Amino acid sequence: VPFRVALPATCSCNRALYTSAEHFIEHVLKCDVYAKHNHATRSKEVVSELCKICAEYGIHSSTEPTHYVYADQSLSRPDIVFHTHPRLVTDVTIVYPHPTQYVGYAAKAARKEKERHHGAAVRAIDDVFVAFAMEVFGHFDSDAVSLIRRLADAVPLHLQRPFVRDAMHAVSTALMRSVATTFMAVDESIQSKFYRGSSGFGFGGS
Repeated sequence: VPFRVALPATCSCNRALYTSAEHFIEHVLKCDVYAKHNHATRSKEVVSELCKICAEYGIHSSTEPTHYVYADQSLSRPDIVFHTHPRLVTDVTIVYPHPTQYVGYAAKAARKEKERHHGAAVRAIDDVFVAFAMEVFGHFDSDAVSLIRRLADAVPLHLQRPFVRDAMHAVSTALMRSVATTFMAVDESIQSKFYRGSSGFGFGGS
């Protein structure tokens, strides 16, 4: 690149930013302050894509159902209820990989937390809860794959394999598109500040 922008050392959340390229990437994908296109947005986009592909195969769904009662009296809502028999219910979570553990560790932990939070309320009315956890670079937790396969049982036999293929592809593409959008927004913000001559921005190496 013709120049390198000298970026500020801290984020608006008061955490250090640019100790390394890897740390910058991690912060952008985890911080809800630095990037407006954040983890909540990514989850919503995956929810939307999952509902869309199910609709294309004739599986009806509703988002953010309010009829589940939680023991802590909270107003929590899972993301999707699929109107299958029995009804399948999920909550989508996209997490950053654990820095020292194996790929999938963070997704597994996130899945357990979703099960702890939503499972009992969903089972109380004989629905089935299956968490949908992914890691931000594309890894599917085993229960996310299980949910897709269970949804496939709701379509005609000759469409089950195409459904699994299309659902995995659609969700993966939605997540990667969302990650790319995050970095495009960050890049546009950096360039805008640079060309406005904001303090802390200037020419660096080659």
